Amino acid sequence: QLRNTHWMGDLPDQVKTAPLCSLSIPGSHDSFTYSLERSGSAGPDQPEWIRKLTKKFPQISCWILYKWSVTQGRSLIDQLESGIRYFDIRLEAVGAEGEREFRILHCLLGTRVKEML
Repeated sequence: QLRNTHWMGDLPDQVKTAPLCSLSIPGSHDSFTYSLERSGSAGPDQPEWIRKLTKKFPQISCWILYKWSVTQGRSLIDQLESGIRYFDIRLEAVGAEGEREFRILHCLLGTRVKEML
């Protein structure tokens, strides 16, 4: 398997001193969607009608939302080892009674950010 863990260190000197805005940095879209949970309910980023529909038909909607939402199958470590250096992170602060925690979000809720660090 191809590993590009240290590709940035192997860049030519003229590229290492170039402004960041002139570089093309490999990234991933919805980077942490591999951690989404098949909860059967739509996340808070979804329109009200989708949230209502998923409550009425939780099993089928869970399957559809999961297929629709997961855009990455590789973990954070796997993506870093593959050379990814830009991450598209979508978060939601969820919780009750004043206690809030950040979780990955893309149609469904994913893992807690604390668990990823």
